[in-house]
Parts: sequence; C-alpha cells; structure tokens
Amino acid sequence: MFKDRALILGLAVVALGVAFSVAVYALAVTFLSVRQEVRLAGLDVSPRSVVFSNVGDSEALSARGYYSDRSFGEWEDEVSYTSTNPSVVSVSERGIVTAQAAGAADIVASHEGFRVDVPVIVYGDVKMPPPVDPAMIGVIPAIDPEIPVVRNRLMVELLPGYGLPDAQTLAATIGGNVAFSFRTFPGHIIEFDPFTHDLETVLLAMESEPIVEAVYPDVITEISHHPTDTFAKNKSGSSQRRPYEEAGFGRAWEMMERIDDLSPVNIVVIDDGFYDPLPAPLQYEFDSSKIKVNPQSTDQTTDPNYLYHGTAVSSVIVAVNNGIGPSNLSGVVSSVPGLKYDLHVFAVGAGGGRVSVFARAAALERIELIQDSVDTVNMSYGSDLPAAFFAWLFDIITKNRRLAESMPDVTFVAAAGNCERDASATVPARWSLSLPNVITVGGTDNAHVERWHSKREVCGLPLMRQFQGSAFGPPINIAAPASKVLVISTAGGSYQGTGTSFSAPMVTGTAALLRAISPDITPSEIRQILRDSADMTWICTSNHPIASCPSGDEEEWHFLRADKAVDMLLTRLVKAEIEPPPQLAKAEASGWAAIEATVHNTGTRTWPFYFEAWARSPSGDEIKMDLDFYDPAIPPGESHPVIWTATFPEPGVWDLKMVVKRDDINDPDMDAELSNDRVLAVSDWGEARIEVPARPSAGGSQPSAPPSGPGSAPSAPPPSTPGGATQQDANVILLADTSGSMEGPKIEALKESVTQFIERVDDPGEFVGLADFDSDFRQAVPLAPLGDDLSAWGNAIATLDGEGGTAFYDAVINAVSVLESSGAPDRVNIIIALTDGMDSDSASSIDDAMQALAQSSVPIVLYALAYGEPGDYDLDALERLADSTGGAAFTANPTDVERLYRLLSSLF
Repeated sequence: MFKDRALILGLAVVALGVAFSVAVYALAVTFLSVRQEVRLAGLDVSPRSVVFSNVGDSEALSARGYYSDRSFGEWEDEVSYTSTNPSVVSVSERGIVTAQAAGAADIVASHEGFRVDVPVIVYGDVKMPPPVDPAMIGVIPAIDPEIPVVRNRLMVELLPGYGLPDAQTLAATIGGNVAFSFRTFPGHIIEFDPFTHDLETVLLAMESEPIVEAVYPDVITEISHHPTDTFAKNKSGSSQRRPYEEAGFGRAWEMMERIDDLSPVNIVVIDDGFYDPLPAPLQYEFDSSKIKVNPQSTDQTTDPNYLYHGTAVSSVIVAVNNGIGPSNLSGVVSSVPGLKYDLHVFAVGAGGGRVSVFARAAALERIELIQDSVDTVNMSYGSDLPAAFFAWLFDIITKNRRLAESMPDVTFVAAAGNCERDASATVPARWSLSLPNVITVGGTDNAHVERWHSKREVCGLPLMRQFQGSAFGPPINIAAPASKVLVISTAGGSYQGTGTSFSAPMVTGTAALLRAISPDITPSEIRQILRDSADMTWICTSNHPIASCPSGDEEEWHFLRADKAVDMLLTRLVKAEIEPPPQLAKAEASGWAAIEATVHNTGTRTWPFYFEAWARSPSGDEIKMDLDFYDPAIPPGESHPVIWTATFPEPGVWDLKMVVKRDDINDPDMDAELSNDRVLAVSDWGEARIEVPARPSAGGSQPSAPPSGPGSAPSAPPPSTPGGATQQDANVILLADTSGSMEGPKIEALKESVTQFIERVDDPGEFVGLADFDSDFRQAVPLAPLGDDLSAWGNAIATLDGEGGTAFYDAVINAVSVLESSGAPDRVNIIIALTDGMDSDSASSIDDAMQALAQSSVPIVLYALAYGEPGDYDLDALERLADSTGGAAFTANPTDVERLYRLLSSLF
C-alpha cells in the first residue's frame, strides 16, 4: 500500500536520470489546479564579447531567452540590436556586427525590457612598437651602470606644433627611422644603427635640437626574480591547491554558479610575452579560442624561456587544470561555469624576463583606445627607483601613470615587487597612492598567514644579492598568495612559482569576477570591497615573525578572501521581501493543506532564490518542513508565487513561517565566515496560521496521530485525482524513451536512476511497471507488485539501449492499454514519460493519444519530462497531452538525482 506516499512513487520516478528543482513547485501548483505562467527572466546573447583584428571583419550574434523555469528559447527576429558607436562598430537588424574603425563600442541587445550589452573591440591598424632586439640591450656607463637600456632606440618628444614629418627629418640626420609614434603625446620612437651612432652621442645631439622638448632612452626593467620549489611539484595535491583554498576561491566559484546572467569580462595582461600554442606535455592548457594574443608577442623570439612569464601570469587567471590534485582546479576566471571572457596579452618584452618602458606606454595607449570594453589590467612587473634615478626615467614612468589616470573606469592591478623593499619606490606599484583605479598586491606565504619572504638571494647585482620577499609599505592595498602557485611553464609543463607576479593575477581575476556580477561596479568600489572583505592581520616589514617583530616594523595587511568579496557584493545586489505572508490556499479534513506566499525581488539583479518553510505545532514545537522548493529566477522589481503542501499530524492551530535565502550552502563553516545577510526575508510567526481539525476514525474514535516534534517534518498526502476521490494507492507506468538520441550518457543516467529508485521503494506491494519505447513499445517489466526479488528489474534495466526512432504517441496509447488491463482497481493511474526527442515514427497522432487518455476506462494522469536542450523536444505537444489529464510537462537536466528524490519525498 502506498499510504501517504502514492504520489511519491509516481513522481519520484522523475529521477530517471534527471534532476530539476522546478518539479517540486510545478507539481504542487498542478495539484492545486493553479498553473503558474512561465515568464521571461532574461536574455542570453552569444558570443558575449567580440574582438576584431581588422576593420571590415564581421560576426553574427545569436540570442535566446531564458525563462522562470530555467528553460531556454531560441530567437531570431524578436531581439533589437543597436550600437553605442556606429562609427566604430555597426550592427544589422539580424545581429551581424561589423568593424568600421579602430576603437570599442557596445552592441545593445534588447527585448521586452531586458537588455544585454556585448562589448566589441576593434584593433584595426593600431600597432605596438617593434620588438626589442635582445642583442641591443646593454648599459651606458655614462648614464647609469646599473640600468640596462636599448642601445639602438630612443624617444624624442617634440614641442607643440611639430609632428611625424619633423620626427622623420630628425631620424634621417642619424641615418635612422621612426619606428613608432604615440597617440597621446608628441613622442616618436627612433631606431638607428648603434655601430655608427652610439646612444650617448645621439642623446646629446637630439637634446640640442630646437624642436625637441625632451629625449629619452628605452629603459629595460626586470620582472621575474621568482624562485621555484622544484621538490614541492610532486607532493600531494593539497599543497598545490592551498594557495587557492586559503584565498577562498572554491567558495567564490560555488556562489557564482547560481548566477545565470553573468556579464562577459575583458582582461588584459601586460607582460614580457606569451607563448601560444603551449608545448606538450602540459598539466595545464589554455582554451585558445578565448585568448586574444597581441600578434607581435609570438614573433619576437623562438626562445620559450623569454616568453614564459606572461604565459605563467596568464595561467593564474584562465588556465584549465587537467587533473592535478584531488580535484580539478582551474584559473580564477575560467573556474566559473557560464562566465564568458576574453584574455588579451600585450607583449612588452625585451628578452630574458625583462620589459621595455616604451612598449609599456604603448600598451597603455592601446588599452586607452578600447577602455570602454576593458575591465581589468594585470601588471606583474615593476621598475625600481634607486637613489641615482635620472629625471628622464622618472618622466617616462610619469607618462605611463598619466595614461592609467586617463582611464578611471579600468581597474589596474600591479604586483608590489619581490625585493624586500618599500613599494613606494616601485612603479607601477606606487600608483595606488594617487590613483583610486590602481590596486597594488603584496604577497602572502603559502598558509596565508604572514608576508611571503624567501631566504634565496636573488635581488640586486650579482655581488650584492638581497633576500627576496614581498614588498611592503603604504601602496599595498591587498595581499594574495605568492608561494607555491602552480603555473604554466613553456619550457615543459608546470612549476610552482613564487612571487607577487602570481599574487597580482589572483586579484585581477577576483576583480573580473566582481565585474561579471555587477558590470557597473567602479574600480574604487572593487578596491574597497576587496579590503572590507579581507582577513586583516599584522605583518612584519623586516624578516621576522610578527611575535618578535622590531618596534616600528609592524604593518596592518589585508589578505584576499575571494569568497567574502563575492558574498559582500551579492549582499548589496540580491534582496527580497515576502508580501503577503504565507496564507492558506486549500485544505482537506485529513489535515492536508496547501500554503501560498508571494516573493518580491527588491534587489537589482535577476536571482534564483531559495526557500524554507517552518511550522510550529499547537504544543509549541518548531518543525522545519524538509522541503526544497523550485528556485525561480525572479527579475528585479517582479514577484513570484510560491506554493507548498504538507500534512499536519497534530490537530489544532499551527503557526507558519517562511524564509527566503540567497542560496542554500549547507556548510556551517562557510555560513559562519561569510555574511549573515544570506537570509533575505523572514515572515513572522503568527502572520499565517492553519487550524487542523481532529480527524475521527470510522468508529467515531480519534486515531493516533503520527509523532510530532523537533526534526519530524509534516508529510503531504496524495492530491485528489481528476475524479475527486482521494486515492491511497497508485498504478505507475514508467515510460522510458530509449530511441537513438538517448544513446551514450543519457541512457546510462536513465539506468542508474531507475535502479536507485527501485532499490528505495520499501513496500514490495507497490504496483510499478517499466515500459520502454523507440520505434516500438516493449513492456520491460510488467505492471505488478514490485516484490522482494528485484532481479527482473535489474535484468530489464541492463538491457535498455539507445537506438531506433521515436514513436511517443503510440507508446502513450500502449501504456493506457496496460493500465486498463493490468492495473489494480481503486488506485490512481499514472504514466510518467521521459523523452528527449520529438515524435517521428508513430502511426497515430497526438489527437489519437489524447483521445485514448480521455476515453480510458480508468482515470489516468500523465506527467511528461522533456529531457535535453531546447529544440530537442516538442514541449507544446507534451504540455497538451499532460494538461488534458490534469498532469504537467516539465523540462529537465540529468544531474543531482539524490536531491530530487529528497524534494519529492518531502513534499508528498
């Protein structure tokens, strides 16, 4: 006998390879005859960002809508497209985007009040300076014996009113040529033959020219100084995962998985180069379709050691792990499913892990051109400012800073440096002191508890080596792991890098995550959130433990917590109210009742809220209803009804309470560490009450009620059948699609789910049958009591395959015949159909199937499950069939069977 679980049996079988939280809500609404409208919840546009290398290139956008039941619908003519700058990027009515000129613009896709902005970048003929010849790097003793420069290159800055022709005339006087001209100031890079004109002589000659404002050499600065722990590479996975774990990235990614409409992000890495494709063997690999590489970066040299730094830095942001450690870890941004991104690597290298100041300035100019479509810029390099620093070098770096200052909406992330000194003497690290859009990142140790430092002497001249360690001082805004960060090496696989070069991209990635959640967030807001959400501690600026730190060397630091940063931003954006409070929608004398409430999204973004329900018995016990509701994606400013059902075992007045939460993360440690604002709204006890009457037995005596108390959740009875009689038992036919489209993972998930379901049914008297269909209909297991021997079920499940056509309408008619001929009397009759295709092989029509259901000698309820992607199935046809019987049709995905079974067991 089913007792109070008749519908558990029928509906829990929906776990045949699928899990979809929409089932609970939709089924409850169906039983109340309150079918809620599936509403448009937002737009999804693909691709979410576009990059053109040349004017005239084009690409087509496609759009689809996603709905409150988490299904998608493909659109062609419904969406309107406009360009924010048609002179740079044009778009047709059908979404064809064409590059018109170098620059950036957004394509705005809109429909029914929903809008998606697609950033588009056009590089056109915007160039970078030609690569530095490593053989031309040296020092000029008369200038400074410690600072390497490019011996065949200088930059002349002309007085106002003079331009490129004048620079070309000057270049000709030394037998050279203008190799590059800056856009933002009248500076021109001139290259010449250093064997006929030495750099010092040329500098003096150019300074004497009356049209020259200033002249500078191209200075080369080191960017690496990264020791590696070669022995740790083969240690356990926990040591490799720790830098990401300590900074809370796993939890941040988990929270972001609930967001269906993340905005695309564009990330720029300015570094010494990038190697693509990466050589094998690799433990990480890049998705090259998502990476845009500056064309000059792969042409400068064939030496992979020269290009490794930019590759290693980029790998922290977007590398994909191939099984290192106990779980599959990825780069900061690539670890979030559904987040669309582009990574642009601007090569500014000069060989041997060094960068060119001129190329850095040109890269910043290029970013300025496309700044409206750039979110974050990673700068894992630095120039130290020694006491003998010359005015010309300071002026060059100042021009770089002014370029960053001209882009206030772009977040620049700078590495603090690795040579145990105050970051106030390092650029671009020092920029954070004056620019609110610059974040300077210090390095923490592997355990994320103190400043990273090393006893390796790697900084300074060979005879004057200094110990290595993270820079410190006032410029440091945030600190991230700088020890044993697993990164890509183009010289053969991966290695554990150490240094602030790898702390900075962790923060760059976190800033990109925040921008994906809230595209309107400003760089200063990002910087503030990172600091406010960080773990604060004290570090020692000298190389001592904090407990023995000399007086005056203590410094307060903020250690990155990506999870807290994401949580803090979501707390600001995601809000809800319950109005009106829960109220009785329907009740029966048996103690079964349906409760309804309305949830309003009062925040600023569409969100799939999570709900809980509580009941307080007449004796005062507070009982959590073990219900996991469908999480509707509610747009901002809109409302959504929530309905649930339960049987209240104790007569009397029951108080009800409803809780709306941002998400459901059953991790006490996480809830304790993160914000308490995860609970968004709570209705008060007493606002909703249900009076449960005493239930007399047939002889007039009061039957014993099921136990009630803390931890015992009210249970729900079966709903009424179409005929109105409350049934206690059911005949259930599981109708499984085994056509060719189910071949592979779908059919395997189907087998596993049926097996799990049958093993859970604890009453051998339950009437259940299994039928499968493709072009033909087969009774794999006859409709009969389940029995104690499940071997027949095991054998039948093992033989299910995926081949043949789809004769769904014929299968429904055959299932009706089985229920009429083999079903036990006085039971509700249920067909649960799982199909991932459209009918293609039936001899009968949908009208024939509806007629068979309507004229059956026994009342039948049909539930249909559309399994797969939109376009795989005919949802309208399934809904027509199900609606005609008082049933329902749903869409679903093949995941999380355990959760679905718990939902249905709790509800029914």
